[in-house]
Amino acid sequence: MPSPVFQQPGPIAASTDVAVVGDTPYVAFIGAAGGAPAAVHVRAYDGTTWTAVGGGPVDTTVAATAVELSATDDELTVAYAHTDGAIRVRRTSIANPAWKPVADDLPANPALVRLRQDDSGTAYIAYLAAGSSIPSVAREAGFGWELVGSADPDTSASGGAAVSNVAFALASTTGGVQPHLAFDLPMPLENTQPENPSPPAFADHLVVLRWDGVWQVVVQAGVTAGVGTGVGTLGAVDLESFGDQLWTSYEFTAPVAKAGIKQYTATPDSWATVGNASPSGGRIAGWMGAAGGATNHELFATRVGPKPSGGVGIALLRLRIVGTPSEPATVTGWTTVASETKLTPNSTNVGGVAIEVVQGAAYISYIETAAGQENAVRLVIYK
Repeated sequence: MPSPVFQQPGPIAASTDVAVVGDTPYVAFIGAAGGAPAAVHVRAYDGTTWTAVGGGPVDTTVAATAVELSATDDELTVAYAHTDGAIRVRRTSIANPAWKPVADDLPANPALVRLRQDDSGTAYIAYLAAGSSIPSVAREAGFGWELVGSADPDTSASGGAAVSNVAFALASTTGGVQPHLAFDLPMPLENTQPENPSPPAFADHLVVLRWDGVWQVVVQAGVTAGVGTGVGTLGAVDLESFGDQLWTSYEFTAPVAKAGIKQYTATPDSWATVGNASPSGGRIAGWMGAAGGATNHELFATRVGPKPSGGVGIALLRLRIVGTPSEPATVTGWTTVASETKLTPNSTNVGGVAIEVVQGAAYISYIETAAGQENAVRLVIYK
């Protein structure tokens, strides 16, 4: 296992992200050491040591919330919340690292920030602005930001209840780049005792929206259309797109636990569970390969769970979709390729999990708490 990306005695903000360029992984995180203020860091691993990209922190005036990292072949882009409440996006050349603003700060005072880039390197930010019950998407435009429509399918029935989780993906289609959002939309539960009226109780519905000139609910119209529903809170959600594939991972928490991973297909127009079983909702990433018309897709999923020896760790699962030019694609099912004990042998607890998959290799960054050790940001690589 590589040495830690970063260590400190106190808590580390529960967010990391990972990007890979060539054979070099990069990890972004928010940390503070030696009494220094919380700062955004991006570090590169050369197979032996970790080096700060740009020679030091990206920014030392940062809110201790989420950080997001994205990469092209020659640049790195990082997004995070500034202490004044704005979203900051910084970019650097890999060959000559120096972090510079991508555009003016986005004054959103966000609770959540998600970053993606299209094939041209244009940045897209999905965020939940303060006081808003629906996430927004902004696209890099010159040295500013352009709002991508209004991601509001009709929230009148939600009672204005706030979204707690947002996932974001960009799908490349023949019509161009299509942003996709997945988030929880709290909806009132049906009153089974109409003779005893009371204020409605709310259940989270997982909704996936697609931008096609307007924001549309994937599969059906209406706010109740979604991938899953639960009577608790959407504790985790992720969204992945590669090729013409769209996947979502979700996990509803107590009082009713419900988790799964589903794939969207245009024919039929529906969401469906794939494989022999769905792992618990965690972070997902995939890649698509083809040779001579053959199908070779892989989706990886992380699962955070207990270890037999005690403590909590991360397991890695893989689902393969294989076929030939003359045979329809078949799903081989979910396989645990690395258990919690194998992937995170020393952890007593983990958080801030992120995953990137490149040519069948999975890169997982996370924050680890381990007995007798300082808290650490780590990266594990499965090939």
